[in-house]
Amino acid sequence: KVKGKRLRPIRLESRTVGMAGRVYPFVGGGTTWIDDQDLPIRIRWDSDTPLGRRTVFANAKGKRLHGEYKRGTIHKRVKRDLDQRPTDLVSAVAWLASRPLNPGDTLKIPVFLGMRVYDMVATVGEPETIHLPVGIREAVPVRIVATNGKRRYDAEVWYTTSDHTPALLRVRIRGL
Repeated sequence: KVKGKRLRPIRLESRTVGMAGRVYPFVGGGTTWIDDQDLPIRIRWDSDTPLGRRTVFANAKGKRLHGEYKRGTIHKRVKRDLDQRPTDLVSAVAWLASRPLNPGDTLKIPVFLGMRVYDMVATVGEPETIHLPVGIREAVPVRIVATNGKRRYDAEVWYTTSDHTPALLRVRIRGL
């Protein structure tokens, strides 16, 4: 609880599969505790990569972000004062789901990804019918681009039109 209000945890687990998993095996997970605005208050991520174990801890307080990043012998403190309250990799999915998601809308927010803060721009597409293992759903695609210099993440999240439940996620990472 923070100031008497309950925080909601969001858990994300990921891993590389197929050919990508053979070239760059990655297993990771994280939990972010979000407030009633679907923005992060506490963040913890862990991952195992060929570069070693990586751990991120952070606390968000208003437009301030404080935390630490560890990978092998690297240990860096993270302190950021931002113009706008940020989201993070995990809570960005919930933050977007809480928005109206009208076709053609563009949503912008800073997003924290471990050691850096990226500028995230999300563009809402037209609703389509998609086929999932659980059946056919009507969903709206949200195309996300997060940039920080030469680093860039591209993602596409499909939200059901009925209740904005995330139904499908695709991610592409460049310039790491």
